[in-house]
Amino acid sequence: MAVSLFRPVDVEVVFDERSYGLGDSIGVKVKLSARRDVEVREARLDLVCEEEFAESYTVSVPSGPPTDYGSPWGQFGVYRAPKVPKKVDRDAKESYVHSSALFLENAALGSGSVQQFSFDMHIGTEPPPRASVGKSRWWLEAVLDLARARDVRMRQSVKVVVPAVRRQQLQG
Repeated sequence: MAVSLFRPVDVEVVFDERSYGLGDSIGVKVKLSARRDVEVREARLDLVCEEEFAESYTVSVPSGPPTDYGSPWGQFGVYRAPKVPKKVDRDAKESYVHSSALFLENAALGSGSVQQFSFDMHIGTEPPPRASVGKSRWWLEAVLDLARARDVRMRQSVKVVVPAVRRQQLQG
């Protein structure tokens, strides 16, 4: 079974570069150009959201270092300081697939062939989980699952706006 180390398919994703909202549809054109014969198990377009947020939590830590103590009669031990709470703040990032559209399944592309797909990518109405406390980046990512070849991924930024009214509702 031979596996290609080079990208066997070029992918081009075209859409209107404007702001989109939750519940909107993005008119998308995907162009696949095969460099060699390939079998496509699945080709889909994912709308990915990456959220950046600050996270705070509390951990228990010793109030001091452990101390050895002993006696001349061979009884030894370690004194462990009591634990105290400590607040930890950290910046975190999480990304997840918000919406997805399958546009090709179980198909063969011949070397040099070009196929185009036009469809509407529907953006789900569910806001990101941390929309009220963080900031988010969005992108469209074409994912091609290929047999006997390296999978192909191509991403392109898209602007998705979560309305401020929705953010206030999330806090309440």
